[in-house]
Amino acid sequence: MFGLLRWPGRIVPGVSNRLTSHLDLLPTFAELAGAPLPARTLDGEDMGPWLFTRTNSTPVPRRRLANGARAPTAPVS
Repeated sequence: MFGLLRWPGRIVPGVSNRLTSHLDLLPTFAELAGAPLPARTLDGEDMGPWLFTRTNSTPVPRRRLANGARAPTAPVS
């Protein structure tokens, strides 16, 4: 997902090639707010670790199907 995010003093400035999706917004905002996530499996993941520290900000092949099932991925060349 292409996006521009700005939160001075919190989000590390820079460019990332990390693959994200709108599905990552709920887990991210819930973590930031300290709110519990629904009991069911979510397809998104918290973006906080790489937004705030840039850990693991290299391109990550991530393909998911509904209900958290992973789809086959082709090697990244």
